[in-house]
Amino acid sequence: MNLADGIKALELDLPAGAEEKLAAYLALLVKWNKVYNLTAIRDPAEMVTHHLLDSLAVIPAIQKSATLSLNPRLRAPRSAMHCRPATRAGSMLPETPARPEMGEGSCPPPLSPCGREVGREGWAGRRQDNEAFTLADVGSGAGLPGLVLALARPDWSITSIETVDKKAAFQRQAKIELGLSNVSIHCGRVEDVNGTFAAVISRAFASLGDFVRLAGHLSPCLWAMKGGYPADEITALPAGWRVSASHPLKVPGLNAERHLLQLEKT
Repeated sequence: MNLADGIKALELDLPAGAEEKLAAYLALLVKWNKVYNLTAIRDPAEMVTHHLLDSLAVIPAIQKSATLSLNPRLRAPRSAMHCRPATRAGSMLPETPARPEMGEGSCPPPLSPCGREVGREGWAGRRQDNEAFTLADVGSGAGLPGLVLALARPDWSITSIETVDKKAAFQRQAKIELGLSNVSIHCGRVEDVNGTFAAVISRAFASLGDFVRLAGHLSPCLWAMKGGYPADEITALPAGWRVSASHPLKVPGLNAERHLLQLEKT
């Protein structure tokens, strides 16, 4: 599976020049990997499926969250709410309980990108006009998925957090060579990072419980990229957190399970 065919299979609309920059990122990764052992995968063709397309596959779900954080009223038209939401078959989202104050002609308040109701004051992660959707990538390694998402979505603001010096150094070089003005790179431990982001993502970083404990202070909305569905990890989530959605992913050219889990504070 080549990169162009994979992007087409994912039905992604990338900005002009993004595909060429993704190819340049791949070439740089192959070059550095010969000396610094950034990834166990050596074959460039395998890197396309296992790294680039695997990272790009999360965009539709994250894009929806980003759009909602900037435009909360887009979640559903009022006419489509029918005022009393019904439980969807197979959905992991709980049914919204009826409230005494909600009459037949009233509608529930809007939902946040993680599925929670919000009041007039809004929610953490909501951005003012002309501000970018902010996403932190925890344990980003060689910049996966953070740098790939930054190339595909230049209107997002990506903060890449990586503890290993050589991997952070590679990311800094990639940022310079690819002209990634929407990326910040932090070399250090995630638990030492201060700040608030609209969302945080991780790929092969840690168990869900450890992800929440280490990065939960950065955002009320966490995204975990997983292989098979991690039922045991979900059961072991710390109190105060839950899985609000699970997105099975189909990565072109990759014959393996992939899931994107959406975690939220309760």
